[in-house]
Amino acid sequence: MASPVRTVRGFCLRILNSGDLAAKLSDPGTLEDARPGPSRSFERPARDPGLRLAAGSERLPRSLEREEARVRCLRRFAHHELMAVELLAWALLRWPDAPAGLRADWLATLRDEQRHARLYIERLESYGAGLGGEPLGDYFWRHVPALGRAPRGPLGFVSALGLTLEQANLDFSLRYAAAFRAAGDPPSARVLERVHADEIAHVAAAARWLERLKRPGEPDVEAYADSVPFPLGPARAKGRPFQLGARRRGGLSEAMIEDVREAGPPAASAVSGPPLLLANLGAEEGSGWRTRGRPAVARGAALAWAGLFPAGSRCLVSSGVSSDVPSPLDSTRDRAALDFLPEDGEFLVPWLATPEARELAERQGRALWPDAGEGVPRTHDKAFALECARALDALPEPLECIRCFDSEQAAAPRELRERVEREVAGWPEAWARRFVLKPRIGTSGRGFVHGAEGRLDGRRLENSHPRGGWILEPWLDVVAELSAQLWIGPEADPRLLGTLRVETGRSGAVRAILGRLRADGGLDSGTAWDERLRRAALGLAARAREAGFRGVCGVDALAYRAADGEIELRPIVEFNARFTLGTVALGWAARARECGRLEGADGIRFARSRPGAGTAVAAVGGWRLEARMSGEGRMH
Repeated sequence: MASPVRTVRGFCLRILNSGDLAAKLSDPGTLEDARPGPSRSFERPARDPGLRLAAGSERLPRSLEREEARVRCLRRFAHHELMAVELLAWALLRWPDAPAGLRADWLATLRDEQRHARLYIERLESYGAGLGGEPLGDYFWRHVPALGRAPRGPLGFVSALGLTLEQANLDFSLRYAAAFRAAGDPPSARVLERVHADEIAHVAAAARWLERLKRPGEPDVEAYADSVPFPLGPARAKGRPFQLGARRRGGLSEAMIEDVREAGPPAASAVSGPPLLLANLGAEEGSGWRTRGRPAVARGAALAWAGLFPAGSRCLVSSGVSSDVPSPLDSTRDRAALDFLPEDGEFLVPWLATPEARELAERQGRALWPDAGEGVPRTHDKAFALECARALDALPEPLECIRCFDSEQAAAPRELRERVEREVAGWPEAWARRFVLKPRIGTSGRGFVHGAEGRLDGRRLENSHPRGGWILEPWLDVVAELSAQLWIGPEADPRLLGTLRVETGRSGAVRAILGRLRADGGLDSGTAWDERLRRAALGLAARAREAGFRGVCGVDALAYRAADGEIELRPIVEFNARFTLGTVALGWAARARECGRLEGADGIRFARSRPGAGTAVAAVGGWRLEARMSGEGRMH
């Protein structure tokens, strides 16, 4: 049990310095606020591992028929209430000199938010679930830097929380109350209706303080617009359907109500509309990346990738900016192709999350999506996939000969060559005939150093500068290349999006991606290895999640002919901690299904090449999506 506190300051410090839920939600009893103390600010609250914050969050489900969807909603609502508790504690510490009446209202609202969180958590527990155990979106806390800099101080906070976030919940709370009731969960609907009633009181308190804190004669609409920190504003203060009566009961003026009702995204805003995309294909090559070799191909792939996002998304590529992506599937372009992709201009979405992408996001005033931090360099290293393959028993025994060399070893090429050749001398003769050193961090076959008949190309090795070191492997007789595409979100277990077959050219660049359409509309590789591939990919994704990675990712796999002539599967070759062309193919297939363009088809082909045997469905950036009918391009 949390220790008792006697002052508002002590109570707020306990909320922000304690990581456990009990300390944040416990009722402190009577508190004294005569000596608020000096101003204090926090960038983030303390959180136990099970309550850790993560950038962004998945969209809420549209239907609550499934129990999983109801649990997701209740967890999101409980966490919003917890963040509101923390933000109010933050405000009470940040502005100790705010009017005593305002501080009293903030404290009363804080207690209401604690009660709301406890009510949602009780409903979660009725489903056998809880709030903790997975990352939670940081939406409220992303606004704290702007709130701390707000030139009108406490009025900015009143406008942000009471007149924006809580005003919007006048709409969302009743919308979801109706959805829970329709899904057969009246107790959760009643919690939402109780929250709605309290939100009316909170909005009313905010409206009173707007009137008291604004300049004499200043219209409330202007005072709100001038004080609310960007990117919050009237467009964020509403949901659907718009609850006119609740706003009037909350004391909002007719001018304020109309301003919110008619508000759209601020057209001049740098972060309004769809997200900004950074198509940094090839960013594995390090700082100052540029698309190399075939820039037209890379640009085409970038435009096809941008087509996964809502119409109007801007895509930054090495040769300039594309304001939009032409597509014959425009009827589906008002939203993202995959349900977890962001649609909000607050975000910058890179192909690969690099330090340069983070710096660009900060300069743009956006949040990096998703923010995986150190999880990207840790998992994008080929050594990570090799380590996990061994741990998951997903590395065929003959391939235990594969070795990793770090950057320090790579910096001494002569010694490394001797060591590699000693290693290869102990391999089966067939594998010693041809082998390869791959950069541990690289893409599309770039930077390989090949060896033959037990000898390595020493000159090429001395002129190479691999990032992260090397992986030594036999050059296998590949029968089929495969991939699994996944989403590792902040609020759920890894999700398999689909499995695919991949055709590559001699350089290792992707030429075509093929998938078989299942009865449920999903895509799989159409091979006998699919189930093993799925299990291995999900196991690897779970370990990537433990390593801190969040986002879209792909697992490369292959089937090869072993020395005895048998076909073997290597289900984990690499972990791509980024978007892949497989992701793009899945997204375009999802758009085509929604438009009815894949009816009667049993597979798809996504390629940048001459037309195949299928029927063209869409073409973007030189890439072509085809619907394939039975018998067109048989799968293994």
